[in-house]
Amino acid sequence: MKKHQRIWGRKVLKVLETYDCNRELFLFGVTGDFDDLGVFVSRYGRPLAENLVDIYNRLIGAFMYRFIKKHSKVIPAFCMIPSGEEIFATGVATNRLVVNDFFLLLGDEVNNFIKENAPLADEDVTVSFGYKIFSSDMIGTATSRLVELVRTRRVQEASLAYLELMLVMRRELAYELDRAKFNFLNASDLNLITFFRNVVYAKLQNYKKETREALITLADRLNHDAGLRERLQTMALNLEYGITDEGAQLINELLAEK
Repeated sequence: MKKHQRIWGRKVLKVLETYDCNRELFLFGVTGDFDDLGVFVSRYGRPLAENLVDIYNRLIGAFMYRFIKKHSKVIPAFCMIPSGEEIFATGVATNRLVVNDFFLLLGDEVNNFIKENAPLADEDVTVSFGYKIFSSDMIGTATSRLVELVRTRRVQEASLAYLELMLVMRRELAYELDRAKFNFLNASDLNLITFFRNVVYAKLQNYKKETREALITLADRLNHDAGLRERLQTMALNLEYGITDEGAQLINELLAEK
């Protein structure tokens, strides 16, 4: 019989098990996203950006766990899972007010903590957060099902149940995150939060398509223009990651040429 590999994390499961044992607790979640990280990557390259993400994630974790430790009697289970430029955290608490206090710190307080403690930081790269206390009606049944499947070692079914539960939680958190990100657009009052996110997705798809077409066109030209190819090979644009304003101007000129 084929043995299936579990895909859920033990720390997340502990939070869910704690909640399932006591529905008087408040199950909450947090998601975080780095703003303008793509601009940082374009300026300094991916390797330095990975260092930046590593530092930011560790400092965000330190900030969160410091609060959790201070309120350990109120928050018996908590975990934070960094995932590249995105963050997922979840926990349970006996007091809703303490959770709300935690939420209020996510934003300016976290970003100030990062600036004060990061050996590598960038004024333009900040962190936005979405957060929510989940209702039992929303996730209660799914949580119990997952816990039972894990208890009875039905790994494959438990993995699917885990993904379904995480999807429900992450959808809610994504909406709250976009509420924060699109605050400058008055998106909440317009009741158009999801629409504005889909506008971003549409622009992203256009960008991916246009960039691929530009790369193919430029590669074809360089295959036939040895002089230009040799000149580019020795330029900083081909020797190190990251781009200056002058480099960006040169690339735009090359792309504009027919």
